[in-house]
Amino acid sequence: VGNYAFEDCSGLTSITIPNSVMSIGSSAFKGCSGLSSITIPFVGATKDGTSNTHLGYIFGASSYSYNSNYVPASLKTVIITGGTKIADSAFYQCSGLTSVTIPDGVTIIEESAFEECTGLKSITIPETVTVINDYTFSGCTGLTEVNLPEDLTTIYRYAFQNCTSLVSIDLLSTHLISTPVTALLGLFSNDYAHLGIVETGARMLSLIENGSAKPSMKTLQYLAARLGKNLSYF
Repeated sequence: VGNYAFEDCSGLTSITIPNSVMSIGSSAFKGCSGLSSITIPFVGATKDGTSNTHLGYIFGASSYSYNSNYVPASLKTVIITGGTKIADSAFYQCSGLTSVTIPDGVTIIEESAFEECTGLKSITIPETVTVINDYTFSGCTGLTEVNLPEDLTTIYRYAFQNCTSLVSIDLLSTHLISTPVTALLGLFSNDYAHLGIVETGARMLSLIENGSAKPSMKTLQYLAARLGKNLSYF
């Protein structure tokens, strides 16, 4: 797909790009102001993911920091059909998106990939993902629930920082082996950077009592196990 191929096609509402496409040019869909959904085989310029790996590239953004200026406000749904990772800041500040589907085969979601996607309500994370990196979903204030894959082994720091609407996440069924305390606390609290793991339960209890959070039973079981407490502790 060449540079500026569909520039200013404001009547387009949906686009599907087949998996056979190897590259999408800069500004290929710039000015497609009516676009509500797009299906793409990769995010950014090329299938090999070597450069310009941010969503805004195909809309005219030279850097991920300009995603919010170029990705159409009308765009709500992105379906990705290929690739093995979601790159750093790929969807940074794409605040109009409400749903993103990541395909089977992706193993890593990189740093800040969905940071400040404030409108994001639904994210499909495939079973193939094993690593969620720093700040991946930081500031996704619209997220209410996240289903994590069973083979997930690592969540890095601040992955869910300031996800203020998040009330349910299932950690018990995963294979987490490297989960910083800050990532766990970030699921339900904004003020957690200074807290230790023993204090996590008390903070969680406070949030539950005042109705700020409604974690699932599996989440409570996970925290109880980490704290060495009985479930009745909560």
